[in-house]
Amino acid sequence: MDDELVEDMAPLYQVFDKIPPPQFYKLLIAMVPRSNKFCPWIKSKKFKHNKDLLDLVGKRFEVPKYQAADYINSLLLSGETGQGELVRICKAYGLEDKEVEALLEEKKDE
Repeated sequence: MDDELVEDMAPLYQVFDKIPPPQFYKLLIAMVPRSNKFCPWIKSKKFKHNKDLLDLVGKRFEVPKYQAADYINSLLLSGETGQGELVRICKAYGLEDKEVEALLEEKKDE
């Protein structure tokens, strides 16, 4: 997760397919400095969604629940149009406005 190291190694990936894997691995290892530098891991922001909402989106797009969660995250991150699409999906399955609001309450994983 060291930004400088990642930037130094990025050009090597342009020739990744031209170098045999064992030599490529040795090249990468040779570039990593031997130090005790701490680089914190950056956690991704995942959203937890209501199980019923996952079921509805999964039915609508005919995908499993883990992909339905990705669809919901994409729709929520796309702004008002994505949220509107989620509301339309919920209402298409006969949910009332209050039920839709309860389903769309997002809980950030911390």
